[in-house]
Amino acid sequence: MTTPAKLSEAILAQYADGFAQLESALNGLTGSDLNLTLDADTYSIRQIVHHLADGDDIWTLCIKAALGNPEGLFSLQWYWDVPQKEWAEYWRYASRSIE
Repeated sequence: MTTPAKLSEAILAQYADGFAQLESALNGLTGSDLNLTLDADTYSIRQIVHHLADGDDIWTLCIKAALGNPEGLFSLQWYWDVPQKEWAEYWRYASRSIE
């Protein structure tokens, strides 16, 4: 039986390995490959990479705020007030280099 501590360790290990897994998945892809989408309403591979990186930055800030001030109020309402597709446009997900 897996203990909660072991499960937490496994989840943290997966998170820590996430960048290497993403880098491996992207290895060898061309610019054209990065622009592939399932359909007109979905993110391209390039946009997914940017979404992951920006999301990690945003949630890291939340974690730091909580660790630094556990009683404080931290709101991401500014982020939720704008649809994801608009953030992708504002932050130029479709045209930025993934590097």
